[in-house]
Amino acid sequence: MELFEAIRGRRSVRKFKPDRIDKKIVAEVIKAALWAPSYLDHQNWWFVVLTGEEKERLYSFLNERFQYIVSAMEGELSERTKTITAQFLSSSGRAPVLIVVFSEISSSSSHNAILSVAASIENLLLAAYSKGLGSCWTSGVIYISEDVGNFLNILDKELVALITLGYPDESPSPHQRKPDKVIWKVFDD
Repeated sequence: MELFEAIRGRRSVRKFKPDRIDKKIVAEVIKAALWAPSYLDHQNWWFVVLTGEEKERLYSFLNERFQYIVSAMEGELSERTKTITAQFLSSSGRAPVLIVVFSEISSSSSHNAILSVAASIENLLLAAYSKGLGSCWTSGVIYISEDVGNFLNILDKELVALITLGYPDESPSPHQRKPDKVIWKVFDD
């Protein structure tokens, strides 16, 4: 798949087929994430890949904590964002793979730490799409990051995101790109 095709074609997928993903494919997708650029080459991303019973246990925990997530987001996020988060939590359990993404460097010590992890996530999403997989990146869980860290027994890293991964059972349409997002100051033709 050509790079620009992947960039334009990738969408957030929230409905998945129950089909199992071969571990080799997931490993390739993770490997692509590891090749992202990072601030001062810290490579501070850290991934926990859950399937089967472990994934189900985390989904059950997240659904129990959903009301807390909604109240924590009160006043900060739009109703649309809350609705999407609710949909994510209610439907994402059908994804065969859940990837929990952490940073080994706290954002309070360097905001570049989160930017580096975000770059790795984008690589992961594009690689997944190139393999015929759907994915969805959500960061709403940061409101209960300590709880998730405790649940996974990962206490020395900062939670950044959850990513669902699976074969898509929907084909979301692209959203229009907002105009006037680039200012050209000097550019010789």
